Amino acid sequence: MANITASFEKNHESNTSFELEHPNNFEKEEEFEKIENYNEELYSSLLESEYLDPYSDLFEDQRFAFVNNVKIDILSDGWDFSPLHFEGKNPNQFKLDFSKIDDFTFKMIIKFYTLYRIFSTTVYQSTHKASLSVLTVFVNFLSDNNIYKITNITMNDLNNYMRIYNNQLAAGTKEKKKHYLYEFFVFVEAVTGKEINEDILEYLETSDIRALKAQNLSNRTKTLPDEFGDTFKDLIYEKILEQIAFKQSNSKKFNYSTLMYCSQLYILNQCGIRPMESIILPRDCITLENLDRDDRTKNVYYLHYRSTKKSSNKYIYARTKIVPKVVEIIDFLRSLSNDKNYLFKNRDKDIHKLSEFFTKFCIIHADILNLINSNNQDCFYHNKTVQSLLDSYKHYENSSINKLMKNNKEIRNEDVISIPRLYQFRVFFATYSTDKGIHPVKVAMMMNQNTKEMIGYYNRPKQIEINKRENEKNIKIFESVINDEFIVHGPRAKSRTRQMRQAYKKAKENAVDKTNKNHEITKEAMKDVPMRLMNGGCCIKAGEGIDCTLDNVTDISMCANKICPNQHFFIFNLNFYYQQFKKEIDNYYKSLDSKLYRNAEKSLNNIKYYIKTKLEEEMDELKLHMDDNSINNLISKYSSLQFYKDNYEKIRGEMEQWKNKEIKL
Repeated sequence: MANITASFEKNHESNTSFELEHPNNFEKEEEFEKIENYNEELYSSLLESEYLDPYSDLFEDQRFAFVNNVKIDILSDGWDFSPLHFEGKNPNQFKLDFSKIDDFTFKMIIKFYTLYRIFSTTVYQSTHKASLSVLTVFVNFLSDNNIYKITNITMNDLNNYMRIYNNQLAAGTKEKKKHYLYEFFVFVEAVTGKEINEDILEYLETSDIRALKAQNLSNRTKTLPDEFGDTFKDLIYEKILEQIAFKQSNSKKFNYSTLMYCSQLYILNQCGIRPMESIILPRDCITLENLDRDDRTKNVYYLHYRSTKKSSNKYIYARTKIVPKVVEIIDFLRSLSNDKNYLFKNRDKDIHKLSEFFTKFCIIHADILNLINSNNQDCFYHNKTVQSLLDSYKHYENSSINKLMKNNKEIRNEDVISIPRLYQFRVFFATYSTDKGIHPVKVAMMMNQNTKEMIGYYNRPKQIEINKRENEKNIKIFESVINDEFIVHGPRAKSRTRQMRQAYKKAKENAVDKTNKNHEITKEAMKDVPMRLMNGGCCIKAGEGIDCTLDNVTDISMCANKICPNQHFFIFNLNFYYQQFKKEIDNYYKSLDSKLYRNAEKSLNNIKYYIKTKLEEEMDELKLHMDDNSINNLISKYSSLQFYKDNYEKIRGEMEQWKNKEIKL
């Protein structure tokens, strides 16, 4: 142990006790004496803990550890496992940096915790680096606030941390961070023998299911329009043939990188594999199977590829059917390389350059690909104005838009260019294949989705048609508000109604055809005040292209919990909120019966929230329509309102009863 202590003294001037409390202001010699005793206690406690004792044979001299035959120095702030990385994974993901952790004790505990994670799972888990990043920020927050004992952290401390560092995060990211902290706290409990505050562990273990569901729906990768997929396929194939012709004629115009990226994009379009899987295709990746010896037209080609979705160093091999054009391209590429293992020579280590090439290609050919002011902008990853691309700090964006403008003089700065992302080809392939009649199980097998839960995961059937129907409904709602058929409700109802009227007036004044034919005026007005349907209402924002996660007044969790100020509702949503109201009443009584008084109180608060913010406004409007005899016209469009007309007084009495209710224990 003496050599360990000497190393500590050499590298660290001040430390904390194993109880995670800083020593008082000792004289220097007295402080080092305390540190020496502390180091031995810390090391022994960690090494002999129930978590690390099973792996004692992987340590050497209590200072070094072996992971898959890679020797690391525990005292070093940089652990490099990159010799273990494999093709298709970024080697930087295998490097762990502890130098940013300010407090020495926190650093040592996190190091041993990270070792435990690696030993108990595998070094190939990408979450090791993510966990270290979260824990680094957390313990530095503790140090900055003079907190040096983890087992004494209060719920208030944790709330302050979450408020400062996690308040604006998406629900999924927030839940991951909570999970990393929870696992770390359980480890700390084991090595210290002291318990963490129970409320803290309960909070970290509880997920916001509604927010997660909202985010998952919002973040689902959308499929590309069939029109784009088909046009892109033909255009990129032309570029491949062009490069092949350049090579065969020994032209200086031949560029291997261009051929490589175009080929990878064509394969993604045709096969639906992941972007990195196209980069690391094996050299011998094509096989031919004859389904009928007497009929050569029944020959089937298969593309064999390495799946990059894994947490080990062993590849899972998969295969998918391909067309003869892909075979011809791959045969030519093989003739250009002597690499015995991989199809592409000088291949990239990640997808960044391929992604940049794809973006440049789409911008330069935006007119051919119908990406300028597209009618299907909701289907693309980005929609950027020409001016924003010109101003972009990314050279590949502004250089590409300049090239487009040079070849197309009619491009205006306010025009919008739609830009897809590579991963959308995977969704496009699944959706396109399913629509063509291929069974979802077979599609899943070709995409190496081997679990029951993943069957149909990437399929987005008739997404464009669904979007069109939703747009038509939004148009009708917009026009109903303009025509005073019903009222907009919600936190910003008056200002949104005013903005909708102003936008409609502006669109009508600028319209060539004043007859409102095919709702064209309304469509134009909705560019200034966009609407999006959702459960229980409609999201209405005062500007095109505003991303919820970038809005200072809202986030995905507020959206999920129906408290976003951009969310509005209408009288035809009355049935939705009344059912939510009744559901919370059932939850209230069930909680009381089970003596879960905290849950009962939560349900009662939700009941009062629905009454105050939703039902009262909708019932007030219902009464107005009943008084002026316009209710029957609304019922003809929204039949569910008949029940609320017939039971108006009864429902009002029910609302009044619950509005004043208190829990009686």
